[in-house]
Amino acid sequence: MRIAQMLIAAVVATATSSAALAQPTVYGGGNVSCGTYSTYKVQDLLMYTASTTWTMGYLTAMSQQLQIDLLKGTDLNGAIAWLDNYCAQNPIELYVTANYQLVLFLGRRQKNSN
Repeated sequence: MRIAQMLIAAVVATATSSAALAQPTVYGGGNVSCGTYSTYKVQDLLMYTASTTWTMGYLTAMSQQLQIDLLKGTDLNGAIAWLDNYCAQNPIELYVTANYQLVLFLGRRQKNSN
């Protein structure tokens, strides 16, 4: 558990902006803008569902990497609502960046609750 806390602290400390996101290649649904994602919600339910499924995979991978339950104290609907709000406020950001910011937010919540 101590290692997980250190990993969360490292991620939160080094990633205070979108510029800190250093991902070499993003595959699938994460490689669209938040504006496109927001459009999916009202115009293309199939693509919106694909995007939220992509988020489930992203959160699962990050949870395993950090060895914590990122959704502890909330659920997928709460995470998706957070992403919807983030993307509405940041339409030119990539969807992967929104997901990364969600991980940072959830990681801070975990750290502050301990």
